[in-house]
Amino acid sequence: SHYAKEHTGICIGYKFLYLPNYVGKEKVLYKDTNIPEKDIFKSIMDYWRIKSEDWEYEKEVRLLHYGEKQKIHYTFDVDEAINKKIIALKIESITLGLKFKNKDILKPIILEIERKQDKKIQIFEANMIEQKLIIEKTII
Repeated sequence: SHYAKEHTGICIGYKFLYLPNYVGKEKVLYKDTNIPEKDIFKSIMDYWRIKSEDWEYEKEVRLLHYGEKQKIHYTFDVDEAINKKIIALKIESITLGLKFKNKDILKPIILEIERKQDKKIQIFEANMIEQKLIIEKTII
């Protein structure tokens, strides 16, 4: 709900195949944030990688851009990424928000990405059951 305007958008799951040296990757650390900041954040990097333990289910990984480039470009091809010093990735999954309304528009885009990356994308859909948010695999 926080990343996709109250569940009207999508969440994309990536697998990074190659990262150039100007991009760092760190797993988010989940901690009790109901304590003083001085006890949570020991370094400037902690501000970048620590999040409340309420979000632990996300299993988030964050990228940090160290270079001067204004945009970070990507490709689905590892050799191209190495030659151009850009990110190589595969889109693994797409999760639709509870109020996402554009399935018809999204379907041809997903098919085109699958063709380009030569890999099927898993599609999930958020649903409410007994006042609990659940994510279920779906077919568009």
